[in-house]
Amino acid sequence: MIDNKVAVLFDKNKSVTGLFANFAKKMLDTGIKVGGIVQEMHSTAHGKMGSIDAIEVDSGKRINIKTPHLPTTADGTCLLDESMLAECSSAIQRAISGNFDLVVIEKFGRQEAKGEGLVDEIMKTLASDTPAIIALPQNYKGEWDEMTGGEIEILPADIDAMVKWWNNKKPAP
Repeated sequence: MIDNKVAVLFDKNKSVTGLFANFAKKMLDTGIKVGGIVQEMHSTAHGKMGSIDAIEVDSGKRINIKTPHLPTTADGTCLLDESMLAECSSAIQRAISGNFDLVVIEKFGRQEAKGEGLVDEIMKTLASDTPAIIALPQNYKGEWDEMTGGEIEILPADIDAMVKWWNNKKPAP
């Protein structure tokens, strides 16, 4: 197992909205220096998935990574704006620079499973010395295991499990 890294496995059909943001806030509130990105999803007026913002944990800067492309997808399907991933990349690079205690990455999806998107930044995070917690949708676990060799500890999508992991893994002061 790779020490001080963990993936949080969740079913994409069950809401984990706010889980990573709440975890990051809880860590920040205890004085832990946290970097990386969390996501905030917005629904349309009809209850369908709307836009998704990545939020830099350290700065609070919002990066709109998906927006409904209503002219071609009347059902409100969101399409990834790959150009905005460069901004997310910068937040993750900052987080693994050595100035943070913990990296939170709520972004492993279709693009990353294909070896694209933020996969390079995620792999650099896994190779870094900084502890990291990464969101992992159940439907991409096979690709994740191929990329990581199955060497990353898996946690359930539960804030108590996440906090317990941190309390057991955090570096000594």
